[in-house]
Amino acid sequence: MDSEPCNRCGSANVVPDAEVRDYDASSYRPLTVVVPLARPGGGLIKKTSESGQVRARVCGDCGAVELFSPQAAALYAAYRGD
Repeated sequence: MDSEPCNRCGSANVVPDAEVRDYDASSYRPLTVVVPLARPGGGLIKKTSESGQVRARVCGDCGAVELFSPQAAALYAAYRGD
């Protein structure tokens, strides 16, 4: 699988999309990032935040780990109120 080189050392040996998990005594679950909504929703259940999964790029040479969210555009739009 082709991916961008490591931002730290320039190596091409990068795992491009690794899962990042949280553990809570009984199970593993995907780690998420949560941002507040610029304009909280109305209605019966008032939505005040938007969340997205956290993923990672891992360099096989220098060990650098870079976190990212595939839902970045949606998170930013919710934050700005778009």
